This record gives sequence, C-alpha cells and structure tokens, in this order.
Amino acid sequence: MPVPSRNLGSCFDSKATPDVTAIIDVRDWDNPVELSCRAFDAECNAVARGLVKQGLKRGDRVGILSLNRFEALASFFGAMRAGLVAVPISFKLSRDTVEYIVRDAGLKAVFHDDARSDLAPRGLLRIGFDERGGYQALKDPGSFETIEPIGREVGMMLYTSGSTGKPKGVLLSHDSQLWGVRRSLTLIDNPSQHRYVVAAPMFHMNATFSVMLALASGASMILMPSFDAEIYARAIERFRVTWLTSVPTMLALIARESDLLDALDLSSVERVTMGSAPLTQTLVDKIQAIFPNAVITNNYGSTEAGPCPFGPHPGRIPRPSISLGYPLSGLHSLHAQPDANGGLQQPSPEDCGRGAGRLVPVRRRHAARRKRLLLFRRTQRRHVRGRRRECLARRGRAAGRPHAGRPSDNRRRRA
Repeated sequence: MPVPSRNLGSCFDSKATPDVTAIIDVRDWDNPVELSCRAFDAECNAVARGLVKQGLKRGDRVGILSLNRFEALASFFGAMRAGLVAVPISFKLSRDTVEYIVRDAGLKAVFHDDARSDLAPRGLLRIGFDERGGYQALKDPGSFETIEPIGREVGMMLYTSGSTGKPKGVLLSHDSQLWGVRRSLTLIDNPSQHRYVVAAPMFHMNATFSVMLALASGASMILMPSFDAEIYARAIERFRVTWLTSVPTMLALIARESDLLDALDLSSVERVTMGSAPLTQTLVDKIQAIFPNAVITNNYGSTEAGPCPFGPHPGRIPRPSISLGYPLSGLHSLHAQPDANGGLQQPSPEDCGRGAGRLVPVRRRHAARRKRLLLFRRTQRRHVRGRRRECLARRGRAAGRPHAGRPSDNRRRRA
C-alpha cells in the first residue's frame, strides 16, 4: 500500500480504507473505543487545525506525556501534519529529568493525561486529554492540508533513556522514518489483513514504528495503555490478533502465565516481532510453543538510527531465529575492530557525528573478518555523542553472516 505523503503524520491513506477499523483502544477493557481509518484521520486533522489555531508555527515542538490512548496518537500524527515536531516523553523519568527535556527540546506545548498532569510543566500551553477545556476544546474539526516537509525536515524527536547520562534528544526526519515504513511494507504479504497489538509506550521507537506500520499498511491495531501480561494475552484471543509487537521481556512474562495460556485460543497469531532488548534461543523456543503457527522475528533498531535496518538475505538464505537479519540496501555500514581487552573500539566522532542535529557523512570501510557493524541510513545519518557503542550490531555465525545483537546487550540480564 503506497504511503500518500512525505509527511509522517499522513503515513496512512484513509481514502483507500475509510471504513476499516484502524484502532481499538482498550484503555477501558469493558468498553473499548473503535475508530475507523476515516474517523482517526479526521481526529488527526482536528488536532492539526487546533494547534495552528493556537498560534503554533512550523518547526515548533510539542510534547506528549501520557499512557497509550487514541487521543495521544492523534496528537502525535496531528502535530506532524501541521509541520510541528512531535516529542513523546517518558513518564517514567523523574520530574527533574522531564523538566530538563522540556527545556532541552524547547517545547511550546504539551499534551498530557490526568495521571501525569503534575509532571506537565507550567509556563507553556498545556492540553489535558481528560480536562474540560483541554483536548476536546482544542480540536477544530474540518479538512486540513498536510504540510509537506522539505528535505530532511524533522518530524519527531525521541529522547534516549539516559543510560549514559542525561537523556539525549534525537532529531528524526519524516524522510528517515518513512524509509523504514516503506521498506517494511515491501517485506509483508497482505499487510492489510493483519491485526496488531501494541503495548509498548509511545516514547519508545518500538511502539512508534509499530503504530506507523500498522496504520500505513491499512491494518487494525489493538492499542493497550501499557503492558499487562494477562490483558495482553486475553486481547489476543478476544480480538483475534495476528501480529504481536513486543520486547522480549513482555513475552517472557506472558510465558509464565501457563494456566491462563492453556485456557485461551491463541491460534490467530501469525507473526511475532521482538526487539529493543536481548533475545535468547530459549525464549524463542518458549514463544514458538505458545504460538506454533507464528513466524518469530528478532528486530533491531535504535533511537538514533531508527527501526528495521535489517531484512531477509538477498540470496534467500534462511534467517536464524535470533538473527537480526541482513542489512538492507540504502544503509551505510561502519566496521569497528575489537580492542585489546576483548571489548570494542568506539567509532570516532568524525565517523559518527558529534550531535543529534548534525549531518555527517559516514565512510564505508570494507574489510574481511570485521566483528562489528554500525549502521546508518543514507536518509538519516544523525547520531548522538555518547551512545555510539549502543548502536553497534554483533555479527552472527550463520550463513550470510546475519547480525545477532548489540554488544552492550550482552552485559544485560537475558530473559
């Protein structure tokens, strides 16, 4: 299915599938909210019009501080349609860190839910999803002409977790993220026939890309406010989910619910994608036993370089279960040597770039028996100082030398 716009906020075509159920919001499990593609498109337009009416201008940055809900998605896509930069913020961070992000990003407005109202800083436009005079009052129903980005104009800004110090803002262009969406769509058979479940938070690349891919493919999406193993499993049966998006820890927790799983019909699941954390063969075997009809894929991505730089081998070599896959075309790969202590030499700032907003060419280094690769898309070669090591992928041993994970992952506890 073609992507109708160069603006990430309009990555789905509501005219092609107007009546398809795009989102089922299960924030209220007993009374889920269903939105058709047409209705969600109108919601995004209403937010875009409302933000423009409030005086926000192209390039202004708008924060989102909320659990997953359809209003948060409409704010995310609507802001980008208006030429603004969407900035989902982790509500798991301390108040001081959230305030730092607000200052660092230069936010002009912030959307928030009721539970995170105290975290939403004063002194800028605050739009509460649950407040009278908030989100509902902001919306201005009507048509909206999406602003088409110029060049590598920034569409969204994600902050790193802060594992190497303060969280670092990563500027992600419309172009770079749509590259990943388009490439992924070419790898999926009958994408519109799927029904996804998304439970990861929208401040994480795992969720943002899963949402974009589900919408762009014309598929349906079960949107959970946050992850809960029992609700996640029950949602699979209730809504006949075909595609699970997750991090390994989520499915490791679900695998522990043996009594519940025995009572559920999970035969609808055809695809399971896991990413963002280490994956072991032991966990793959457990998940395969729970979902015997499913193809399990280990996906690699990073906040800096974006999602899905790997795919099937061009020579059709089977992909090992914990392999990341083969680097897709349109990437720059930078090889790094092991150091004398068995670790990894960090690529130089000249190779990787000195900051989130700087575009730096990455040199190709071709050599045999290199042990690591750092990947950059040609459309997005921005990087963040201090996290070069975390973007490195370790080469696997299988045919075609697919990649098996980040070296930093090996130091983390495995599920």
